[in-house]
Amino acid sequence: MINKKYFRLAIVVILILLCIYFYFFFQKGIHFDDTFLTLNKKDNVFEYIGKKNGNYMKITVVGNIIATKASTITYELEDKSSYTYEVKSSEYFEDNGEIIILENDVPKFRGTYRPTNIGIVLWDINGDPVIENNYFNNSFIVTNSHIASTVFKDNITKRGSLKPILYAIVISIILFIDIKWPLFFFQLNHFLDVKDPKPTDYYLATQKFSRYIGGIAIIILLVAGLMM
Repeated sequence: MINKKYFRLAIVVILILLCIYFYFFFQKGIHFDDTFLTLNKKDNVFEYIGKKNGNYMKITVVGNIIATKASTITYELEDKSSYTYEVKSSEYFEDNGEIIILENDVPKFRGTYRPTNIGIVLWDINGDPVIENNYFNNSFIVTNSHIASTVFKDNITKRGSLKPILYAIVISIILFIDIKWPLFFFQLNHFLDVKDPKPTDYYLATQKFSRYIGGIAIIILLVAGLMM
């Protein structure tokens, strides 16, 4: 019989851990180089901060490009390198804007910023789509697509991924039923073909083992929900 005092304590601990978990789950930020950078907003300055392999990374966007037609973005990468770009927009209407990306006052891209649901956000001056990797090109230079999406703030998202959480919830419900009513699934499986079915010692042993496996699976899925 579980001691009620310890049971209540366990519930309190679980609730505290869930509050901490969902605090991180709903944090806003952007993904960059397989790392989630947390958003820190100060007036018209958007900072995205995180670590990769223990090294500090920060992306800073200064200015509201839609309101002022210009913004500056600085990438401080894990290898201590730093790159600053200026993005100018001549006009922006219904997610469609003519933009110029400059590095040291030299244009590195000129075209249209028009996000799509297939990942393409830039179109060159000839109207052709610009297909790039998510973060870096072959020369390990930040892609124009990521620069534009970050400046226009269209790639802001929450840290957590919902799909692993849904799987974890389903397993948790099954695990709860199995612990609360240990013979439920056994009887559900055999009640039509056996009168008064009773489990063997082998079944009870594997049932206990499966509970540990289920608990581990829930933890893995919860971690995956923050990492994906």
